[in-house]
This record gives sequence, structure tokens and C-alpha cells, in this order.
Amino acid sequence: MIRLLQRFFLIVIAASLVACAGAPVDPNDTTRSVIFGYIDMDEAPTSVDWVFIQQYDGTSDGYSVGADKGLFYHIGVKPGPYQVTQFGGSGFLAGDVIYNFPDTGRNDTALIVEQPGAYFAGSFGYQKIKTGIFEQKQFDIQPIDSPTEAAVLQKVRKRMRKDNPEYRHAIALVERRIAELQPVASAE
Repeated sequence: MIRLLQRFFLIVIAASLVACAGAPVDPNDTTRSVIFGYIDMDEAPTSVDWVFIQQYDGTSDGYSVGADKGLFYHIGVKPGPYQVTQFGGSGFLAGDVIYNFPDTGRNDTALIVEQPGAYFAGSFGYQKIKTGIFEQKQFDIQPIDSPTEAAVLQKVRKRMRKDNPEYRHAIALVERRIAELQPVASAE
């Protein structure tokens, strides 16, 4: 019964996130930006299958995006202040799970989209927090050094070229950011 209720609530939340996503993005809209990031779930009981990116200015505007092997991105972001507020996934024993970033004020993923560009929300890792046998499981999400912004961008570009080739403007934004990072990447 509890498993059935968990699935019901996950479906309700997923449906509400999809409703927040709004209309499809015009591939020719040059006013939009790309937000991208990575979440390492190696220590987690689930994968990460979706991420919710929300404005932190008091509005509920946001974007629900798919995630694959930790990589997430959205190609049609309007100007504004954003952060990752939730993500979720499923695992064989864990079932469907929703994870929340801290929602008081801004969290470590916070960024401001001011003009068209490619914006890195960061790379993060799921970390177990040791608890007692009968205590509820706890976790933390911490920034991690790898993969770097440049490495994540390379994956985003490859994925966009394959899955979203009509979004030439968004791909150009990603390629411009990769070019900006080249001197930094070669110095590392």
C-alpha cells in the first residue's frame, strides 16, 4: 500500500512538473539560454532520471528536464534567477524517489541568466550520511570537482548535436562557452 501511494504521489508531482514546463521552445529563439549540470548518483539507491530547475525569485516558473547518467540540460531558458530544486529517479529496491535541494534561499546550483549563453549549474555528488539501523536514511548533495564544466559541456554538445540538431542557436551557445573555457581547460 505504501509503495502504491509513493508511486501515486510521484506521478502527481511529475505531472505538475510537466505542466510547469510550458510550451515547446522555438529553435530559432535567440533570446533563450542553456542551463546544464551533472549529478553523480554512484552512492545513491537510485539513478537520476529528471531534474527540476526553478526560478528562486518567488515565482514558480521552472523547467522539468530529463537526465541521463547524471547529465542534465535545458535548451530554452528565459532570463532570470534559477536553481535546481528537485531531482528524482528510481531504483530496483528503492522504487521511485524524489530528492530535494535545500529550498531556503539560494542553494549551490543558483545562477542568474542575464543574456543568452550557456550557464553551468555545477557538478554535484550524492553522499550518504551514516544513520542508525532504525533511523530514516539521510543524504547530502555536495559540489564535486569532476566532471568539470568543460567536460560536462562536451557531453551536452554531443547530446544536443544528436538529439536536438534543429536548435542551432543553443548549440552555438554551448560551442561558444567551450571555446571560452579552452584556455582554462588546457591550463588544468
